[in-house]
Amino acid sequence: MIKRPMSPKESIKKKCVEKVGVNDFKDSLGRYRTSSLFYEHSIKGMSPKWTIQDQARKVGDVTYPSLKQLYMDMDHIPYNEYEFAEIHFGSWNHWDRMSNDSNKILVAMFTGWRIEMEVKLRAAALKQIIKEGKNGGASALAAAKYIAEKGYDKRAGRPTKASIAKETKVQSGIAQSLLEDAERIGLEDEPSKLH
Repeated sequence: MIKRPMSPKESIKKKCVEKVGVNDFKDSLGRYRTSSLFYEHSIKGMSPKWTIQDQARKVGDVTYPSLKQLYMDMDHIPYNEYEFAEIHFGSWNHWDRMSNDSNKILVAMFTGWRIEMEVKLRAAALKQIIKEGKNGGASALAAAKYIAEKGYDKRAGRPTKASIAKETKVQSGIAQSLLEDAERIGLEDEPSKLH
């Protein structure tokens, strides 16, 4: 019998089982562990896997890796963390349960990580666009226009109340500046010339 090669998904699962021991991720009743996986929320009789701190934490002879650091070191799009889940939890279902758990502290922490990851990815993309613009390649003009027009900050759909308020503030600031300029040069009596 010829042994077929493993699929990427099977390979990831195998590495996970070898690396972290999937059995450590469930309690004695077979339920997924959530906050007890972190040193700061550990329960007697259950060994924690990570720390919630930004960097690894050493306690006695044991070093607990930072799950945030592991999350940020992987290239993935926030809310699409399949590979991260498979490598560090052994299953997507466990990560999904944990990141949407009723524990509001964990949910808030993971939401913060996702926002930080999005900022990190945008910054890297903008850096690449700026680099392209400086190199003067075929797409240099498009890259420069994208940066100049803040193309990265465009939102599709109806604007939010916050963005409307921000834009109103910007526009009123511009109008105020125009009025001050008009007054300074002597056009304050002729408001029709300002429009």
